Amino acid sequence: MTAPPTTYLIDPSGRITVEPETGPATEAELQKMLEQARKLARHSAEGRVTDTSTHRPLWARVSVPLVVLAVALVVGSGVLSGKPQTAAQRADAIEAVVRCPSCIDVSVAQSEESTALAVRHEIERQVAQGRSTAQIEQRWSPSTARRSCWSRPMRLDSPSSGS
Repeated sequence: MTAPPTTYLIDPSGRITVEPETGPATEAELQKMLEQARKLARHSAEGRVTDTSTHRPLWARVSVPLVVLAVALVVGSGVLSGKPQTAAQRADAIEAVVRCPSCIDVSVAQSEESTALAVRHEIERQVAQGRSTAQIEQRWSPSTARRSCWSRPMRLDSPSSGS
């Protein structure tokens, strides 16, 4: 048994397809196939043959993953949730950046000292009074802390005056 003869065709994109032979090709078809084969061979020798079915421009290969990453970060961060912070959340955030008066580089949120407890109660009282975060943090700024009884700035992100 022998298999029926087959014809190898090269389409305009350079792909080679196999089709069962349906009869002899005309001279024009043979010349066209020969031209395509020569062109494909020339491009292959020059290293210009690419699979056009999966090739995407560089901007698409780079920008699409970056856009996906940006959307994931925005959604994951909760920026779009639209829920304002509760009073307790605001107080916790402020307490995390205010230095414990009797500790070294520890926030009042982390300390159990009586002075830290007093500062936490003061922050909670000011939040309950409706003061803004900026107004409350102003109370613990370096210039205010120097005028008060504390010997160093009360903000953890402020440079220490004693060091």
